[in-house]
Amino acid sequence: MIVRPVIIKPYAELLTILVGNYNFSEYAGSTVARGFLSMGTLLSKNIELFGTLESGMALTIWTSSTVSQEEWNTFLDELRQKTLYITFRTGLDWYYDNYSGLEIGYRVILYGNDSPLKLVQGFTITDWIYNIVSSINASS
Repeated sequence: MIVRPVIIKPYAELLTILVGNYNFSEYAGSTVARGFLSMGTLLSKNIELFGTLESGMALTIWTSSTVSQEEWNTFLDELRQKTLYITFRTGLDWYYDNYSGLEIGYRVILYGNDSPLKLVQGFTITDWIYNIVSSINASS
């Protein structure tokens, strides 16, 4: 959405991941919600100065294992608290075509520094490069 001179880009997604053995007699799945709100202004035809807030958390997990409902609800509440993250990033985007660009900027984790979801931030190629480097640093 363009509100001259500001460009507003909201984005939300639900990711569902399911893993199991070959016949799914044992399985586990999760739903993760993430959202972004980006605001920017064009400095030239294909260079944008931007700021983005991003947040995400695991909403639920389901599994073939049986656990008491009270234990499960406690586990889910803790999971949501531990996976919640909020980041802010700012910088420049260079759009090399109508759909793709490269980002140069700075990112700050405002909340959830220990969240494992902070390793899967963003939705651009630049974000995935950041995620891979962050994952390598976290694993070492």
